Amino acid sequence: MKSKNKCIILLGFFFFMMFLAGFIQNFSNINVNTAYSKKSNIKNPEGYEDLPVIEIPKCSIKEDWHQEWALSQSSNYGHDIVIDASDNVYIMGGAFDPNNNQFPIAIVKYNSNGEYQWNTTWYRLDGEVSGVDIAIDGSGNLYVTGTFFNSTSWNNELLIVKFNSEGIYQWDVLWKTDMHDIGYGIALDSNNNIYVAGEIAPLFAWESGKNLTVVKFDASGNYLWNYTIGSSDDHEGGYGICIDDADDIYVCGYTETYADDDFIIIKLDSLGNQIWNATWGGGWWDYAYSIDIDSNLNVFVSGRLNDAGPPPELCLVKFNSTGHYKWNYTYDTNGIKVEYTGVAVDSFDDIYLSGYYTTDLPFPNENIILLKFNNTGYNYWNKSYDYDNEDEYAYDIALDSEENIILGGYRFTGLYDYFLTIKIVQTPGEFNLYLDGTSPSLNGSYTVYWDNSDGAENYTLYEHNSYISEVNDSLDNKFEGLKALKYNFHNKQNGTYYYKVVSFNRWGNESSNCIQVEVKRAPPGAFVLSTNAGSPNINNSFTINWTVSQNAQNYSLYQNDTFIIEVDDTIKIDEGLTNYSYIFSDLANGTYYYKVVAFNINGNSSSNCIQIDVKRYPPGAFTLESDALTPDKDGCFTLNWTKSLYAESYSVYQHTAPITEFNNSIRIAAGVKDLIYHISNLNDGDYYFGIVAFNVNGNRSSNIIYVEVINAPPGPFEFYNNATDPEIHGIVRSWWNKSLDCSYYKLYIAREPIDFTKPVFNINLVDGINISYINKEYTYLLYLTQNGKWYIRLVSFNRNGNYTYPLQIEINVSLAPKPLTLTSNAGSPSDNDGNFKLNWNIALEYSYFNIEITNYSLYYSTQAFIFGDIGNLAGVKCLKSNITTLNYHCSGYKDGTHYFMIVAYNPSGNSSSNCLAIKVQLLIVPDDDDDDDDDDGGTDDNVFFIIVIGATISGAAAGATIILLRKRKKKRIKKLNKIGTNIQNSNNS
Repeated sequence: MKSKNKCIILLGFFFFMMFLAGFIQNFSNINVNTAYSKKSNIKNPEGYEDLPVIEIPKCSIKEDWHQEWALSQSSNYGHDIVIDASDNVYIMGGAFDPNNNQFPIAIVKYNSNGEYQWNTTWYRLDGEVSGVDIAIDGSGNLYVTGTFFNSTSWNNELLIVKFNSEGIYQWDVLWKTDMHDIGYGIALDSNNNIYVAGEIAPLFAWESGKNLTVVKFDASGNYLWNYTIGSSDDHEGGYGICIDDADDIYVCGYTETYADDDFIIIKLDSLGNQIWNATWGGGWWDYAYSIDIDSNLNVFVSGRLNDAGPPPELCLVKFNSTGHYKWNYTYDTNGIKVEYTGVAVDSFDDIYLSGYYTTDLPFPNENIILLKFNNTGYNYWNKSYDYDNEDEYAYDIALDSEENIILGGYRFTGLYDYFLTIKIVQTPGEFNLYLDGTSPSLNGSYTVYWDNSDGAENYTLYEHNSYISEVNDSLDNKFEGLKALKYNFHNKQNGTYYYKVVSFNRWGNESSNCIQVEVKRAPPGAFVLSTNAGSPNINNSFTINWTVSQNAQNYSLYQNDTFIIEVDDTIKIDEGLTNYSYIFSDLANGTYYYKVVAFNINGNSSSNCIQIDVKRYPPGAFTLESDALTPDKDGCFTLNWTKSLYAESYSVYQHTAPITEFNNSIRIAAGVKDLIYHISNLNDGDYYFGIVAFNVNGNRSSNIIYVEVINAPPGPFEFYNNATDPEIHGIVRSWWNKSLDCSYYKLYIAREPIDFTKPVFNINLVDGINISYINKEYTYLLYLTQNGKWYIRLVSFNRNGNYTYPLQIEINVSLAPKPLTLTSNAGSPSDNDGNFKLNWNIALEYSYFNIEITNYSLYYSTQAFIFGDIGNLAGVKCLKSNITTLNYHCSGYKDGTHYFMIVAYNPSGNSSSNCLAIKVQLLIVPDDDDDDDDDDGGTDDNVFFIIVIGATISGAAAGATIILLRKRKKKRIKKLNKIGTNIQNSNNS
């Protein structure tokens, strides 16, 4: 993709002519030619942010060649470059021709190796020409744009000149308005249509109103359209241009629309319609000179940035495919001026940025600078070029088919200028190869390592038997595709080896120095053999150990029954050993001799010879005993014995006659490791036991013990309990003394007599596991949850039978209700309406099992009473019996104090509540004509009040109100009398 920078340096003569024209022309306003249209829809500039400075690695690039060219010993300004399909390089600029006193456009061609091919120059007799940018088509035709200063009209006109692939002039075309027209950038689309980005400037340098323009011509140079933006008050200009595969056009330059000059980027379609535009810049004058796009149509613009004022800084800005700002990188020049930058993008979407900068005083000069970035803005490296402290200027950058970097510009030597063309290759960086170790190597193992070769993707290590001056297929060995920076060698034979490493990347390779390694392997060194065996060794194992033998690869172990002077395979017991110890076990008694020999390819070395005496012993004496009774009554007991020295395991023997010989027919256990063995479930009889200890050297038997077994059922015992008759709590503790030889107990509980000679039903079986032993007594706590008779039997068991306590325990359980509490919701301190509810809690049986009682009776009296008064005191009456709820609603009670009691019943008894007193005081409107008050009657639900409102109510109205209330009161009294009669009748019942 073609990149572009700012304008060529205009000739001094050219500027002088423009200045002179400013005094000759009048100061009339310049009208915009109707050949182009003006547009001003430029977006507001976005803020910018410098990326952080990244530590720059060593540069992995180098110059392949550079060429200088001059038409004469005068001014020769190389400016722009293009590359054809064969990687030929064309540099275009301006060169002074003293023969005709002209400053023609000059083009020089080099092949890919930098060899000069030809040059061509072109000028017009009717004015001055200046070439600024160059493009090339698929046939190698060259197109140059710039400006033509018309010496007749004293105007600058936009210029396009075509040359064929041999540099022969084909045609030129001029495009003009009535202002100064300059072409700065040129590009071709897929149909070889020509697009020029440039500037339309006022006739006078001090006037405002520069406009940015894009002009399209067909392949023959015929004008098609132009796109122009700007105004008479602002400055806009177009410098760089490129075209994508869809023939959309990208232009960069500057705009003054938003105060100081800022970057502007515009995308157009092939018809000149704007797709989007973007602006970006700092606080001073910022100019975008060159533009390129990557494979995703992200846009990269290079230029100079005056963020905080002069001097300018080199800047790279990325926009995405829709024109949105992504990031920028500003090169920190430490106050040194940077000018005229070019940009190019490779096939990996990496970005290259070029330009030049001015060095520090007091002896400033211009040097070329080159930087590389990845697509996220990371600066891979930067490189500067300075030849002999002269001035070098880079105006353009391009990439050939192998993505080598081509720079174009010029060089000033102090006398005159040269076109300057530089080819830079991105081969891996220089590096050195080293030996990690000493030479000669005494064991044939060593490591060669090398520096990182900047930019390398992999390495190949070459090995040869003579010095490597050239890498080729004749070398002995090569190790390819290495990623690590070292290579390990092992077991190399004696000799001299030479090594060289070559680093590779997609651009080329780089060779290291050649190093020499000499291998002089020695036989294994001396070492010492030792052992942890006892003297003599009395157990069945031991270990022999040896120190490291220097340079040894492996070891062989030898064993003999005589001292070892020489070794051979007849006494070798193992070989190829790489550790430094060996374990022996299960050797027979005797004397053994051992030696170890260390080996490598250069020889061997023997250790000392050691002697080990093995005297293994059979197991030692030990004693057997048991915890069996005499006689043993349950056939269950434990055999115990003391430890037998050196024993590895034990076997247990049992017989019904005295043991005179141990054999498998009487063995009951083998391989026992513990010193204990459990015997169980022996029947009545005589038993003899013995233990035999074993190891590999023999065995030893214990003493024989005798055990008599006479099995018996459990003995009798006594059974007790603390139940009362009747049992009113339901919790009964039972206990008994020990039943001799008992293994466990079972407690049987039922609601009917238990007869073990018949099938037993409804039995609650309590196993002995729940029985506890307290104060030498066995005890169990019974929870009897139901009233009535309970029957209990206790039985003791062992494997020989059982014993049943002869008496059957009978317990009569009678659980009475618990006391209960009576409450009400009556008003306090007195109830005002005679209506209330009595409430009581659940009456439970007097036990720990909370069995609910559902039979309640409610008693009433006009005087306080106790439970004993019920049935004995005439005034105590039963209001309600067989109540199944926990509340009772009372209504219609008259003034006075009323007493209530609730009684719970069950077959075992009853329980009464407290005697609850409720005071009733009804609210009744007073009547002068009626003094009767019933104290024991109910009252109405409403309370009547007479409110007399003083002087505000007339006497007649007040009298009528009182009469009305009295009539209502009489009706209420009749109703109350009726209610009272009903209550009295209820009490009588």
